[in-house]
Amino acid sequence: MATQWYLFLMIRAATAFICFALASLSLAGQPVFQVGMFSDNPKKHVPLLLPMAEYLADKMQPFGYTSGKPQIFADFDSARQAFQSGDLDILTCGLYEAAQMISSGDASPLVIKWKYGVPEYSSLIIVNSESEIYELSDLVGKTIGFEDPGSTSAYFLPYQALLKAKLPLKMSDVNNQTSNAINYRFTDSEQNSSALLLQNKIDAIALSDYDWLKSDHITSGQRSRFRIIWVSDLYPRAIEIVRADMPSEEIAQLEQELTSAHLDTKTQDILNSYHETTRFSRISEAQLNQLHTLVDFINSLETTK
Repeated sequence: MATQWYLFLMIRAATAFICFALASLSLAGQPVFQVGMFSDNPKKHVPLLLPMAEYLADKMQPFGYTSGKPQIFADFDSARQAFQSGDLDILTCGLYEAAQMISSGDASPLVIKWKYGVPEYSSLIIVNSESEIYELSDLVGKTIGFEDPGSTSAYFLPYQALLKAKLPLKMSDVNNQTSNAINYRFTDSEQNSSALLLQNKIDAIALSDYDWLKSDHITSGQRSRFRIIWVSDLYPRAIEIVRADMPSEEIAQLEQELTSAHLDTKTQDILNSYHETTRFSRISEAQLNQLHTLVDFINSLETTK
């Protein structure tokens, strides 16, 4: 009797293990909905992306998604590869980053993100009040500070404006200046940009009107000593893009869920974790034209290399 009972327990345990293994294999074959962003600090941003990844995975269950996963990318190439391999479904980013991904054929635009509650912003070029720089052409022979190569407002929009004005640009440092072009360098942050301008170590800086008004980026004392010489059109503050091969039914579902998320009080904490987003809105025709203009400009730069 004891032997039979022992055999029964062994068979039951083996059966349970096989069922568990089969279930694990089944789950492993089911898609995970992956939400990404650009950052050099994964430890900080993974927990912030996770609630949105899980939320969207739940909403996308009809298409077989079982869980959500955050993805952090350090550069364009790694995000492109993830889109191409299917290891990324949606990316939250700036307009320039989106245009790069769309230009390469790896992504499509989805919705506008009201990051920190801001749907649109402008790019500014700023100089010291006593400067003799009053227009873009006065920057030739001078140095402008851009924030970083991935910034829409603090790099790409002013860079594009300078090129469209047919002004020569050259990336340089303090030991390699030229008098017949606009020298530019990257400062890594708005705070660094304003400090360098205040110390007359550079002649101009680029940043968004949103950062211009933030006291932890530009203090009121600094603003009184600076002067704006150029303002861009309004552009979307942030945008969500999806992998280019995502089925149209999934895209429609995502657009519907995101643009209605702010109407549900249960999603407020999720939206707040997602860069203090207040809502998502559909891309207007004017915004889509702006995006396509940026894509065309990027493509033109590629052909001239």
